Amino acid sequence: EVVSKESFEERGTMLDASQIASKKAEINLLTPPIVEPLSTSGKKDSDFSKIAHYQANRALVYKNIEKLLPFYNKTTIVKYGNLVNENSLLYQKELLSAVMMKDNQVITDIVSNKQTANKLLLRYKDDLSEKLDLKYQNDFAKLAEYSLGNTGLLYTPNQFLYDQTSIIKQVLPDLQKVDYHSEDIRKTLGISPNVKQTELYLEDQFAKTKQQLEDSLKKLLSADAGLASANPVTEGYLVDKIKRNKEALLLGLTYLERWYNFSYGQVNVKDLVMYHPDFFGKGNTSPLDTLIELGKSGFNNLLAKNNVDTYAISLASHHGTTDLFSTLENYRKVFLPDKTNNDWFKSQTKAYIVEEKSNIEEVKTKQGLVGTKYSIGVYDRITSDSWKYRNMVLPLLTLPERSVFVISTISSLGFGAYDRYRNKEHQANGDLNSFVEKSAHETAERQRDHYDYWYRILDEKGREKLYRNI
Repeated sequence: EVVSKESFEERGTMLDASQIASKKAEINLLTPPIVEPLSTSGKKDSDFSKIAHYQANRALVYKNIEKLLPFYNKTTIVKYGNLVNENSLLYQKELLSAVMMKDNQVITDIVSNKQTANKLLLRYKDDLSEKLDLKYQNDFAKLAEYSLGNTGLLYTPNQFLYDQTSIIKQVLPDLQKVDYHSEDIRKTLGISPNVKQTELYLEDQFAKTKQQLEDSLKKLLSADAGLASANPVTEGYLVDKIKRNKEALLLGLTYLERWYNFSYGQVNVKDLVMYHPDFFGKGNTSPLDTLIELGKSGFNNLLAKNNVDTYAISLASHHGTTDLFSTLENYRKVFLPDKTNNDWFKSQTKAYIVEEKSNIEEVKTKQGLVGTKYSIGVYDRITSDSWKYRNMVLPLLTLPERSVFVISTISSLGFGAYDRYRNKEHQANGDLNSFVEKSAHETAERQRDHYDYWYRILDEKGREKLYRNI
């Protein structure tokens, strides 16, 4: 365990060397401090009741402070726990995770960014969160110490300040040599030479991932509890592990960078997914092991069309979540609590969305009911249990350009590609986009009028069938 400098000072009067001999007889044998194991999860079950100044009504606070000061002794934790305001979330709710940020950017590489971090995102149970101002104070025992706003509290990341340059220099050349079409990659995917890798849609991203490898490795090594100390044994173990699993690691990195590179407002969640699996409160998860495991999960698991199942199989258990769509919603509740899932989706995707509501007032009212069978929100429909192609969400969220349109009406959900309308008159430019989008609106209006006609002549039972689950 690491304790703060001030906790040493609080244990008694500091004596000069010349005073020690004369004072020995007066000093009772001090009880050694209780030492806790190093935290890798923030899920320690510690007992603070025997610590001086313990307050029973602050039991939850002490557990929360323990997550903010994961390497400090119980005396220090109780001291700071007693400073927490009773009206604060830190007093009232269980803290699940803490993530450092620079403005709206998630910080993972603490070594490179320790002095520029200025926000701490705290996520609590019941979908509550808050941001506190963060100010770097100093380094102590290979930890960076920060003050939290005007609360009087301290924060230290659950990461040691070790320079990973040596590890990166040893593994980077091997990783850079890996070719996407190599036999080793195919062996890792578990496919024969006859199987094409095009269905993965990862080739372009694989090249981009290799270009950013140094930064990715800094983040990965900072986030992984495996680097708990800078010694030859630990370093050798990590170097060997990365080299032995270089193809799987690259595939895992590439997959997540391809399908999870999207934002909630100004916050990109890619780094949260890759390097902060504890965001939802799940501890003891190694980002390095998770990426390697994902890369080794096989060709079928990494297919773009299987992305919903892939999250459930390879990521949910590491994140402490259940499925892809509840996870996306949980991120949205943290970063965009005032938006609906559908509003967020439409603001993030580059697809052109047309949600054509009925001209019949009672129908239009029902179509605005979020999360019901009546909603014509594209996200609500794609993520519904009855929709066969739920795997469309991640590709739509990560479209590189506006190349797809979606039309949603009372009884239909249609998709189209801009390129199918390209001809001599309408090329791939603004004119093509305008033509396609105008045509999409006209099509949506015709479909709306068609269904409105049927709604007017059908009985109540028939009308309900128009609101069919897509």
